[in-house]
Amino acid sequence: MNGKKVITGDWAIDRLIRHRTMRYSAAVAPLRMVGRNPQRVALSLVENDVPSSAIFGVLHDGLTSDVFAATDSLKWFHMTMLTHGNLTTLEWWLTANPNQNTVYAIEYFLPEDVLHLLPSAIAVR
Repeated sequence: MNGKKVITGDWAIDRLIRHRTMRYSAAVAPLRMVGRNPQRVALSLVENDVPSSAIFGVLHDGLTSDVFAATDSLKWFHMTMLTHGNLTTLEWWLTANPNQNTVYAIEYFLPEDVLHLLPSAIAVR
């Protein structure tokens, strides 16, 4: 790995990861940002406006729980399967956005035909 940060723990697998960026401008909450996706191996939630006010939550078992609140000093929340387990694969919502700031969701995913290459310790079943 040569000291480089990786998403899955295996650089050869990480080379196969693709991404998709979604931008939500002046979004009024609540707003579904990304649906559940077992192929998602990492997720970044970003707010780049000042003052920051967005709150991001995850939907699990029919309940939405707030997980990350953007602040002026912390605008980027990045999670991987390696560091956060299956949290990356769940459905994510913008649960509050009082300033109607621009927010982004960046999904990192593996193609379906290579999911079997994931180390068993982090593979989603």
